[in-house]
Parts: sequence; C-alpha cells; structure tokens
Amino acid sequence: MLLERGETEECITLSVRILGKDRCWEEAYRLLMKAYHRQNNRAMVIRVYKKCRDSLKAELGVSPAEETVHLFKKLVAAADNF
Repeated sequence: MLLERGETEECITLSVRILGKDRCWEEAYRLLMKAYHRQNNRAMVIRVYKKCRDSLKAELGVSPAEETVHLFKKLVAAADNF
C-alpha cells in the first residue's frame, strides 16, 4: 500500500478525502496516524486521534475501537522516544 511504499503524502491526501465522505471510517484515521508518525509529526497523530474520538462520539455515540486506541498509544509512546 501507499505507506509501505513510503508515499505518506498520498496516503494523507486519500485518507482525508475518505474522511470527507465518511467521518467515522476508523481505518482512515489509523492510516492518517501512521502517516503522520512516519513524518515524525506527533502533534498531528494526537490531533487525528482526537478528531476520530470526537467524530465517533458525535455521530454514533461510541468510542474508538480498541485497535485504534492501541495504535494511538503505541505511536505516541514511540514519538516520545524521538
């Protein structure tokens, strides 16, 4: 996929387009967090996670999936080691 080929900007662009059509597609949020992490952009990883959390709560009344929460914690912990 795009991230595996190092195409982080393209991954970000496509994920943002997806979320423009479906604010609750968690896989797109996870891809965004991974892409920003690869760019060493901890602030955007946090911002994307919060947007995911808030969108899911507002639209569906649910919290992010455990997979999303785990990825967020892992990426933020790794970013703390930069």
